[in-house]
Amino acid sequence: MKDKVDVLVVGGGISGIACAYFATKKFSNVLLINDSPKLGGYIQSFKTDDFLLECGPNTLMLKNQLLFDLLHELDLWNQIIFPDPSAKKRYIMFNGHLHPLPFSPFAMFSSNLLGFKDLLQIIKEPFAEKKFIRSDDISVKDFFIEHFGKTIYENFVFPMVSGIYAGDPDKISFKHTFPELYVMFKNHGSIIKGFLKKKRQKQSFKKQIFSFPEGLKLLPQRMVEKGNFKITLNAKTTGIQTNEFGEYIVKYISDEKEQNIVASKVIFTIPAFELSKIIAEIDAELSAKLQEVEYAPIQILHLAIQKKDIGFQEKGFGFLKSYNENSSILGCIFTSRIFPHTAPSNYDLLTVMSGGATQKELFNLDENEAIRLLVNDLDKILKFKQPPKILNFSRIEKAIPQYLLNFHDELLKSVRSFEKKYPGVLLAGNYLYGVSVPDCIETGMKTIQKI
Repeated sequence: MKDKVDVLVVGGGISGIACAYFATKKFSNVLLINDSPKLGGYIQSFKTDDFLLECGPNTLMLKNQLLFDLLHELDLWNQIIFPDPSAKKRYIMFNGHLHPLPFSPFAMFSSNLLGFKDLLQIIKEPFAEKKFIRSDDISVKDFFIEHFGKTIYENFVFPMVSGIYAGDPDKISFKHTFPELYVMFKNHGSIIKGFLKKKRQKQSFKKQIFSFPEGLKLLPQRMVEKGNFKITLNAKTTGIQTNEFGEYIVKYISDEKEQNIVASKVIFTIPAFELSKIIAEIDAELSAKLQEVEYAPIQILHLAIQKKDIGFQEKGFGFLKSYNENSSILGCIFTSRIFPHTAPSNYDLLTVMSGGATQKELFNLDENEAIRLLVNDLDKILKFKQPPKILNFSRIEKAIPQYLLNFHDELLKSVRSFEKKYPGVLLAGNYLYGVSVPDCIETGMKTIQKI
């Protein structure tokens, strides 16, 4: 007799854990299966030589009420570590130097990142005649150049998109990559007006980044501990089919044996390229679409250097590379300056990101070459007096899904058609509704609300 559950969640990253956690609030028999021995996906924190390293996201953003409530529900609020106040200061790599990102009108007027014409364009944006998007979708690059100008795009937008999303702004959708800004523009005809309206709204929390004493892994760990769901690890899902009762039979391999489980509801949170193979027999059209989802590759380098041996002593969050800068680095986080607990007191811990959709050629280098190139480029900016200590280097060939212009609408349409065709089967991967951890948690909650 086959095992039977109310809800089966396939995938043990933060999306899958969130789905399973919220599912237990409505269903008594919930099972999560994961193809690896570890849960948490890319949220993996570990210590080496007294340094606390993050192999995925480095910080979490307290950006919505759901995450605020969840942290209290999980008894995590008192364990939160908020950043050093200096973390508000951020830099842009421009013309071989680090320039503070201007956050005030005075800073904007004195910044080397902006010219007088650029400032005029910003000032005019809320009052300019409303510009309608030429179609229902537009690239990130085209939107910001059209509404704010080329300099804003090159020195502010490109660094953010390539450094945070590892994306190419010329190829990704403004509507889906920045849904909040898209809604602001649609509702107010101005991004600045939208921000001013939102600023007046009262919230029970302050929007800010945070971490935990032992790293971000604590969040998925606590959701697993508090969630009343079962877990099967090292179980690779291979297929899905229906039975005569309208239920779903999911096939998976565990201990080198093919096994089946029957579920009333099935939620897939695994990457698009993995799901494509599983559903190929029941929906060839969606399977083909999922194969087309692009993922940006990422290289992450963790290094340490004694504080006395680094020339750039300014505090802050870190820096991102501007469009015209010739560097292998997309961005660098001053990890221990944000969170001092991540390194011994006499050391700086730095986390360097490279690759992405705009630097795929770096993956052709062997690891030693890549590390040498990154250290050399970082030295030009931060001025090392001694060689830094390499703590960890990792490569993820398919790291961050890209919400491609026009294609993403087609993908969502195919997903809705699939879910209608197979009631009770839902897709909730980060390639659909948002890539950040808070986005994935929100997707998990909304997915369970559908069933």
